[in-house]
Amino acid sequence: MKGEQKLHALTEQWKEINGFINKLDTEVWIVFTILGSIYGVVITAFDGNMIPTDYMDTRFWLLIMLPIISAAIIGCLANNFRWVAIARMYASSIEKEINDAIGKESFIWNLYIIDDFVGKNNMHNAIVMPVIILLFFSILCLYLLVSMFTSEFNCIIKSLYLLYTLALFIVSPLSFWQNGKIRKTEIKFDENNEYIRQ
Repeated sequence: MKGEQKLHALTEQWKEINGFINKLDTEVWIVFTILGSIYGVVITAFDGNMIPTDYMDTRFWLLIMLPIISAAIIGCLANNFRWVAIARMYASSIEKEINDAIGKESFIWNLYIIDDFVGKNNMHNAIVMPVIILLFFSILCLYLLVSMFTSEFNCIIKSLYLLYTLALFIVSPLSFWQNGKIRKTEIKFDENNEYIRQ
């Protein structure tokens, strides 16, 4: 009876974690929608003309703020992916426990299925999605740079803006890089069945 209770508790926990993962995955598209909407509203408000005329022009300050907003949203996206990686790591650990308890590999969603069909070794996630995301943010970055470089500001301001914008768009995605490693981290316990901290 104790084994059945443990199995039931593990299964319920597995369901809860996968529900959490599905919620986070849905939020990814909400983040892109928010970012696209911000740019859409701003560009429409100025009839597509984002070229600033002087330092007091609202468009100048929008060109300063939009890269920061974009970098913050990219950071939120990276944080969201990190939560998904942690949750999948933990769900994989629970799947191993459940499989050990029932004596066969029935629970394999996070252990194998995700990696085989959606994970890094799948062309969709390894090539297509990074290219689409890169193009999306490159177009935003290019639009901001063209708007600034078409203005009457001197070369120093334009060069500083170029460095500022590129720095934000290059540095902000760096937090994505460790997510794959987190996803594959093994949860370890000592001889007293106490969790070993990473």
